[in-house]
Amino acid sequence: MREKFLDFFGASHRTISIETLPMALIKPSFSGTFYDHTAAQFYTGTDEELAYIKTVAAELRSDYGDIIEVYIAMPRIIDLQAKNVSKGASARMLADKLGRKILVCCGDGLNDVSMLKEVDYPFVTMDCIAQLLDMGFNLTVSCNTGTIYGALEELKKIF
Repeated sequence: MREKFLDFFGASHRTISIETLPMALIKPSFSGTFYDHTAAQFYTGTDEELAYIKTVAAELRSDYGDIIEVYIAMPRIIDLQAKNVSKGASARMLADKLGRKILVCCGDGLNDVSMLKEVDYPFVTMDCIAQLLDMGFNLTVSCNTGTIYGALEELKKIF
């Protein structure tokens, strides 16, 4: 199935067994064909591409759901991560290690939900995947107009 997926999108590939991967260290992503050099291409796709991404994600969940989380992070991107690893836990661990008391993060896809729920001040971009807009996170500017700057400007209003 993997080769079929990669061939469908014209991607080069090599075979490796998922069971041999050090899951806590590996976070692969799969995406559709790149049409241009902008982030906008991740938010759309042909009906055929979107249906295929959903099928592949469902098959990955079915085959490996006991050891990995499968996210359709954006309409054309599938992210995989180990069950015991999350962006939220990683961000909090890094903040603690650096001695930071306040954690601020920005996200734009469903793979960011654990991180956004873990932090003190979560922000989503204006151009985030639609489901994030309904989760009650703070809103900042779109990815291509200065997400971090926008979040910092919003934080100035709070402090």
